[in-house]
Amino acid sequence: MNQALMNQALLRSLSVSLALLGAMPPADADDLKLLGCWRSQNSDQYRSDGKVIHLNGDCVSEFSAKQIRGECQTANGRVQNLSTYEMTAPGRYVATLVSTSAAANAPQQPRTIEYVIDGDWLTLTFFPEKSANAQPPAPDKVVSLAVRVDGQSGKEVCQPRGPSPNRVGAGSVSSLALTVPKDFAPVLKDPFGPSADPHLAQAINTNFLIGQFVLARSPAAGTVLVIEDSKIGSRPIKAAEFRQFKALRKQETGRGEVSCDDEKRLCFNTAASEGGVGGQPPQISRSLTTEFVNLKGRIAIIYAIAFGGTPEDAKRSADLFAEQIMRDNP
Repeated sequence: MNQALMNQALLRSLSVSLALLGAMPPADADDLKLLGCWRSQNSDQYRSDGKVIHLNGDCVSEFSAKQIRGECQTANGRVQNLSTYEMTAPGRYVATLVSTSAAANAPQQPRTIEYVIDGDWLTLTFFPEKSANAQPPAPDKVVSLAVRVDGQSGKEVCQPRGPSPNRVGAGSVSSLALTVPKDFAPVLKDPFGPSADPHLAQAINTNFLIGQFVLARSPAAGTVLVIEDSKIGSRPIKAAEFRQFKALRKQETGRGEVSCDDEKRLCFNTAASEGGVGGQPPQISRSLTTEFVNLKGRIAIIYAIAFGGTPEDAKRSADLFAEQIMRDNP
């Protein structure tokens, strides 16, 4: 074969290769955005009895081209999972568990998962298969929310946050981080005993509790409770949604109690007095400040109570924790 024929053959071969490449569907843009590390924010279980159960966990998931590495901090230590996955349609993949450090009762079947990426948030939806021995009510659908971990910033790594001395009990696994501000100390025991405040006790979901704190120099002077709002579910609260959130809280509480209102916070001040004995005047006053803080799409609720103090005392404590938690969760 002379040089001209060889060149023609090479051109035909190159043309066929380019035609085949052109016929291959390009990777969906979200397929590439999925790669990297995501930190769990919330998980909603929609049960067969109609209830929605809000859960949280200290977990991360790291997507590479073909594998998903999952790691969670639990009350019994770290659990690691490794799964393979395959894209089956835009916004959908099938994952198969290949190894786990947790005790497994049965082999895991492939699971179809739908996903949506919205900026820094990842929403995952799947429909669990019902096993023959499942106890009702079982979840019909699970929707989870995760936020992207910015490993390039040097502030975060793709690992669970791990045990925190700030949290009350082993089951507290809020996805938010908080360093204890100066002059405060964490309460490392169950805060809801016989003398607990019933209004605060009703507000607590242990999966979202970050901690309870007292002034180290004078524990009787007041207390601060910090939790993550579980009611917002598996959706990010953006600027527009936060404005709606604040409007609803104002409607429920009353605008006259508002002590701060900006793009990241909403504060309410209330004061109450403990009744006296035998018709005597009240002996103890109690001031409460409640702050809702928008932390990159999640809502932290800060309750600060000052016993025998003024609303300004409670407000100063709440502001201190709000400033700290915003620094810890930029």
